[in-house]
Amino acid sequence: MIEHAGLPIPAAQFDDMVAFFEAVLAPLGYSKMMEFPGRAVCLGTSSERDWWLVKNEDGSRVAKGLHFAFRAGDKKAVEEFYRIALEKGAKDNGEPGIREQYAPNYYAAFVRDPTGNNIEAVCKV
Repeated sequence: MIEHAGLPIPAAQFDDMVAFFEAVLAPLGYSKMMEFPGRAVCLGTSSERDWWLVKNEDGSRVAKGLHFAFRAGDKKAVEEFYRIALEKGAKDNGEPGIREQYAPNYYAAFVRDPTGNNIEAVCKV
């Protein structure tokens, strides 16, 4: 199951696109849930934070390409995802561990697939 997705937005259009998605997704129950100023905004519902808009500009720490996070059943599944991904040619983009910047119980691993997309496995521990 997909946990959340991230859409890269050109830097020059970032603020306009955030405003666009805030407006068009509001009737669906979405609102701004989290923000990393100047880098990313997360829109979601009261129960899910699942739609990320990520500023994409050269020289930034913001990842290029699409971002998909898959929900894992437990820490072992996250770790297995990471191990197999590296064996199959993915590149490390964040080894398994707690990501407190998202939530105190957010356990995830990140890889770049062979085409450069950021793929994540996550569970809440």
